[in-house]
Amino acid sequence: LPILHGNILGSLDSVKYLGLHISKDLKWNTHISKITAKANSTLGFLKRNLQVKSKSIREKAYMSLVRPQVEYCSSVWDPRPRIENQGAHRVEMVQRRGARWTLNDFNQESSVTNMLNSLGWRSLEQRRSDQRLTMLYKISNSLVAIDPGPRLARPSRKSRHTHQYSFNIPRSPTQHHHLSFSPRTVRQWNSLPPGIFDNCTLGSFKARVCKLQH
Repeated sequence: LPILHGNILGSLDSVKYLGLHISKDLKWNTHISKITAKANSTLGFLKRNLQVKSKSIREKAYMSLVRPQVEYCSSVWDPRPRIENQGAHRVEMVQRRGARWTLNDFNQESSVTNMLNSLGWRSLEQRRSDQRLTMLYKISNSLVAIDPGPRLARPSRKSRHTHQYSFNIPRSPTQHHHLSFSPRTVRQWNSLPPGIFDNCTLGSFKARVCKLQH
């Protein structure tokens, strides 16, 4: 066992760093379990203590206190298919419970999908997709202190599958890397219609992506 200053160092399956629970198996299941438990606990607190019938006040409470807990830094931990088993579903269930509470409709025969549509709430999966694309926009336009380096290189030759704003898709030696931020988001970026980038600012890009994925 490693020893530091006479103390034996133990091992951990996961560690919290800057609000993210990073696991040794490179999966986000622990993080998702932690944030959904905390968000559901906050929603339960609101149910017990915010005794108002106003839909707008309940919606503001959900948007302010619950949803940020399941969206913090989600461009990093966005659940990946086949790796975080049921991860996206567990996060989405927080919002579905929030919709029931906001509309004060706990009838099991009521359609939560219809509730979400009536509230105009997009799925959290769609919102995470927006956030990943927005982060890539910021990186490619030097709006954040992240050096794009060779990871965001333009294709040397155009094809019918690329446009002038496309990037090379990074080669992935493992499934974890294939579904990580850069390869996953670049693939999605390259599939966007070229017109979405014309005369584009950060604000207009976010609005266009949101409209495209609504």
